[in-house]
Amino acid sequence: CEWKMEETGMKQRRVRTLAGVSAVLALCVFFLLGNGDKPDKHIDTSMTNEEYAATYVERIELFAKSNYTWTGDQLLSLVPPTANSYLEIGSGPCNVIGTVAQARQQTGLSRVVLVEPNTAMHPHCNKHLSTVVPNQKYEIVHLLFQDYACSTPFDVVVISHVLYHIPVSIRNAFLRKAKSCVAPGGVLLIQMASDVGQHMDILSEEHRATAIHIQPVREFCSQLELKCSYTSQSSTYLTNTGSVRENFENMYKVMYFWVVESAPNHAMYRSMDAPTHHHLEQKVRDYVWDTMHPDGSFSFEFVDEWMQWKHEP
Repeated sequence: CEWKMEETGMKQRRVRTLAGVSAVLALCVFFLLGNGDKPDKHIDTSMTNEEYAATYVERIELFAKSNYTWTGDQLLSLVPPTANSYLEIGSGPCNVIGTVAQARQQTGLSRVVLVEPNTAMHPHCNKHLSTVVPNQKYEIVHLLFQDYACSTPFDVVVISHVLYHIPVSIRNAFLRKAKSCVAPGGVLLIQMASDVGQHMDILSEEHRATAIHIQPVREFCSQLELKCSYTSQSSTYLTNTGSVRENFENMYKVMYFWVVESAPNHAMYRSMDAPTHHHLEQKVRDYVWDTMHPDGSFSFEFVDEWMQWKHEP
């Protein structure tokens, strides 16, 4: 009986090994034959608003195709059940408000304001919201948040993955203004990349030190002596929807987006020279190899953190 179990185990190991070898060989053939498609266009500060929006939304859609495991449960648990008004700063393609409004369809949100300075994002937002919450009324404000007059406070103020784009010199003023927009009994919710996880492992010490993640938010709360709570959320990207080549390239795009295009602050990304870009590109590609499974799929875990501050009446 033990001999048969050992023989079965050996067969299973041989099958897994052969599957892994097959996947590696397939990927090697892909690189030897070359990629016939045009090189992927990275997000760049020289892009027009339309190019940036199109590339950004393409990344978001790619996540949706890659068995992205993020759910809105954690976000929804932080939204007060009696919240009636909602402000989102940097709403982009409106995935976050879409999640909140969809969950609140029974009670509804009477006032929704979405501050998004990039007008090229507006069509993507309108398309998404008309699909998931066709009856929800909302206002898109085409302004920088610094220029927005928050005359009436909101029950919920959300800033999701936006601080990467805010110059360091005005970051604290930006957050103070966001805090002032929260009504008594309401909450300020800030989502940022965590300072731990696979996405941080790829960055060198130099770039990890200048990357924007949850730490500046912690410092802001500490400076103002605010009672802020933090909740981590792990998301997994699994690309197994095509050939090994397609899976590899999709995972590379996802990783490059989170690690290089989003993680550094805007000024640092703009100032990167060609050798630095090439080094990070190669580092991301090498790291993708480590996420491959024997069946030719790739998976990658990304850790977000939500900060919640309650405006006690």
